[in-house]
Amino acid sequence: MQHTIYKIKQEATSQIIHHGRLINDVALDFGISNKQLYQWLREINGKQTRKKLAPEQQISNLKLELSHLAEKLTAVEAKLLRAD
Repeated sequence: MQHTIYKIKQEATSQIIHHGRLINDVALDFGISNKQLYQWLREINGKQTRKKLAPEQQISNLKLELSHLAEKLTAVEAKLLRAD
């Protein structure tokens, strides 16, 4: 069971970090919560910041952060549209 969770964790986070997919979409595809996915991403990010990051990894981290911000913006825009 742990091996399967590890594989899901690896693949799901890879979809976001390396392929630029939205967290919500990946969470739905893998049947996990956004919260769980954010936790996994924080774990990965914490491990990576302990060592010096290569430029490629820095770009991946920035893409991840951009993805988070884009999701937040989408949520705010949706709330604004419903308020009108």
